[in-house]
Amino acid sequence: MSVPPSIIDEYQKRIAELERRCQDLETIIETTSEHADFIEAELEKRNQFIRHLFGRYVTQEVVDQILSMPDGQTLVGERRVITILSSDLRGFTAMAERLPAEDIIRILNCYLGIMSDVIAGSGGTIGAFLGDGIVVYFGAPIQMENHARKALICALSMQAAMTRVNHEMRERGYPALEMGIGLNTGDVVVGNVGSEQRAQYGAVGGAVNLAFRIESYSVGGDVLASDATLRAAGEGVLLWGSAQAFPKGSPGPITIFSIGGLDELPELSRRHSDATAVELPAPQAANIWPVLEKTVAPNPSPGLILRLSAKGATLTFLEGGAPPSMFSNLRLDITGVGEAYAKVTAHEDAGRRFVVRFTQHSPAVERWIADVVNVPSS
Repeated sequence: MSVPPSIIDEYQKRIAELERRCQDLETIIETTSEHADFIEAELEKRNQFIRHLFGRYVTQEVVDQILSMPDGQTLVGERRVITILSSDLRGFTAMAERLPAEDIIRILNCYLGIMSDVIAGSGGTIGAFLGDGIVVYFGAPIQMENHARKALICALSMQAAMTRVNHEMRERGYPALEMGIGLNTGDVVVGNVGSEQRAQYGAVGGAVNLAFRIESYSVGGDVLASDATLRAAGEGVLLWGSAQAFPKGSPGPITIFSIGGLDELPELSRRHSDATAVELPAPQAANIWPVLEKTVAPNPSPGLILRLSAKGATLTFLEGGAPPSMFSNLRLDITGVGEAYAKVTAHEDAGRRFVVRFTQHSPAVERWIADVVNVPSS
């Protein structure tokens, strides 16, 4: 029985239509595959960029969490309340002028390496290394509960880790180091800043600038925090004291708190370092200059050093003038001894005396302190 030509023709049309559809499907599959390859390549580029941006500064768990977020939303600009930690070595610039360049790099690498481990273990994100300074964010890029308290824990842990740093310094024959830390909590804009060639995750805003200012008031061993950080950190914060400061750009005075420890971590509680101050048998004369923005005032005021410790001194003005304000920087010319720089850390005797912490001094002053206080000079 023969098949009618009309039916054969219909089958041939259907076969041709199926072949055409198969070719279309193959084209779609090929295009989709190419598009998927492109998306995969772009996703890998994004992931590599994020790993490059954050990988050296946070734990792998944080990087994994960032990578799991769609569209890299942690990198776009957004407003957020975070806690900023700023740290800096005290007297390092003067040390750097006396040591060979290779020694400075070894010292910095040792110090920054140990601090980076502490920061990562505390959940902080390193925003930048600024020479011997470190900027750390708590609450960005990853949202973080209790970021202020975690920042305090990190700051206290960093100060505790200075024991390890200075053990390394002694082993290598280098001078001991001291670090000051300032913290502030506030509203900032966070995000990726830069260009395709060079980018950096950062935070911008007045709260960041204030953290830097608070850190500038610190001396070696200090952990200073703003009222905003103290309130955000909650109960159980041990305080050594507080003082008002007038930071540049602030509409009025702010209160800065010296943090001594946390109830839940007594092993991180810090000790006052100047308990060994001795009364001088005869007051030591000294000329005292205010230092404003690293500029020494032209005219000194005569004063007397009444008490001395390995780290600081108690002074008074001969003419009975008002003491310098808290956190003021001073230059001291100690008569017959040498030059030193110091920061005002306390007022005593109804303001007639003021306590300073040495931030830098000449070798002659160091020897004089060692002789008077009976401690070995470094």
